[in-house]
Amino acid sequence: MNIITATTLCAAGFSASAALAQQGTLDSCEGWSALLLPSPSTVLNIPITVTDSCTLLRITDDALAGDRFRVRIRQGSRLVRSFETSVPAGGDSGFAGFEFAYSDPRWSSGATVLDPGNYIMQVSLLDGPFSSASAGYSFAEADPCGFGLCQADFNGDGNSDIFDFLEFQNALNAEEPCADLDEDGLYTIFDFLAFQNIFDAGC
Repeated sequence: MNIITATTLCAAGFSASAALAQQGTLDSCEGWSALLLPSPSTVLNIPITVTDSCTLLRITDDALAGDRFRVRIRQGSRLVRSFETSVPAGGDSGFAGFEFAYSDPRWSSGATVLDPGNYIMQVSLLDGPFSSASAGYSFAEADPCGFGLCQADFNGDGNSDIFDFLEFQNALNAEEPCADLDEDGLYTIFDFLAFQNIFDAGC
């Protein structure tokens, strides 16, 4: 398993392979870590620890645009989350930093919300133009509770269903900050009604 810190990438530049060569200093590496998948069959198993409620795990393509990834989050043998990064819109494949790539549809990106705990993040190449690939991942605060793709998918499993209601109810009962949807500092029926409205609106 190859894990290369974003700090190293930014300071010295990085060449994953001839096809994924990067030169110079990358401008948006703060808080991001880079991963190298040397072949399509590689599955990286990265231990991650989440300390805050409703933490957003973000992942984006790195270097030349075109790679898509499958991400699975496990606790022991239990699959907690599973998602695939978006289909890139194409266009200019020049790289201007992880943060830029994450917010630009020309690169493939995805995200999910995690509760506090210890996990194994499994990353594999779903599709790509080269025999190797690299990605960047980081953690951010989810706002509010959803992961920026669809708030109705509260548990981040890619579906909007009864399990999202159950997950929200558990978060509300535990008074987790991400369940305070009306942001009044209280955990009441009004938060539940707010989630019901979000759920009815769908994804």
